[in-house]
Amino acid sequence: MPFITDHIFNQILIIGDPHIYNARPGRRRDESFLDTILDKMNQAKEIANKNNAYVLITGDFFHTKTIEIKSEFLNKIIKVMKGFEFKPLVLSGNHEKSEWAITDKDALSILKNTDMVDVIDGNELFGKIKIEKDGIIQTVAIGGTCFGETIPYDLTDFLEMKNGKSFRDEEEVSIYKEEEERQKGNKIILISKTPKPNSSPELHEEIKNRINVDKVLWMTHHDLVFGENYPFSRPLHPIDGVDIVINGHMHNYKQPVKKDLTQFYNPGNIVRLKIDEIDNIPSVWLYNPINNEYEEDVVGKKVEKLQQVILKYKHSEEVF
Repeated sequence: MPFITDHIFNQILIIGDPHIYNARPGRRRDESFLDTILDKMNQAKEIANKNNAYVLITGDFFHTKTIEIKSEFLNKIIKVMKGFEFKPLVLSGNHEKSEWAITDKDALSILKNTDMVDVIDGNELFGKIKIEKDGIIQTVAIGGTCFGETIPYDLTDFLEMKNGKSFRDEEEVSIYKEEEERQKGNKIILISKTPKPNSSPELHEEIKNRINVDKVLWMTHHDLVFGENYPFSRPLHPIDGVDIVINGHMHNYKQPVKKDLTQFYNPGNIVRLKIDEIDNIPSVWLYNPINNEYEEDVVGKKVEKLQQVILKYKHSEEVF
């Protein structure tokens, strides 16, 4: 599994669902919503560059599936993205693609083809980076499951044995393949079988050893159950080989949830789009696996702490 870059970072910066848009969504009162969200992206860029951080964007970079491509619109975005010291990695969401996968009709493909961003548009173990703190260096693998794909139970499908077969047994394969096909047909997520409730510590470590990393971070863009359940939300399940999952799609911050050996986070997006997001605090989040700082999840289990960096934003009465 290759390194994304030889550069050694000090942090990972997480940017939640920007929803860049050349119009005013919902009940917002901005004179220019585009200027508002690009200001948030500029703030995030400065934080990333200041902290020598590798940037992850959790999906919905753009707010619409297809856009009228105007030079002014694209130039404003490109100017911001060129300012990132290192190319961000974007997980594709549901808002920004007109088909099942990103195509040349979608604005995100322009940023990818011009080398402004990397994109995960499927189920992918993307690459590795190095993180350093106080002379200690750790290696972190990064991958993701984009909107419309099924979150795996482990990373065995990405790592084949010498005989050409993955670690996963046939029953596990059939469970998630069946679910994936059903989801593609209906465009919603249906759960008919109970997700695997426990991690396999041996498999968890074997996968990380095979990749030769200290940590594995995975991005998702799904409706997930963080404490409370609601229609079509997916119950969380551990992913063998994955230490941390960062979820987009759900715009409000959710307290972390630990499922055996996998920690789940939902940081929320960096701009409030709807009135029910009025109490969300636009923020980006820094992660360093060497920090050894912890917080409690929804039931008091110890999870690694992400550092919240609050962006400059207006009070709710000025926004809606």
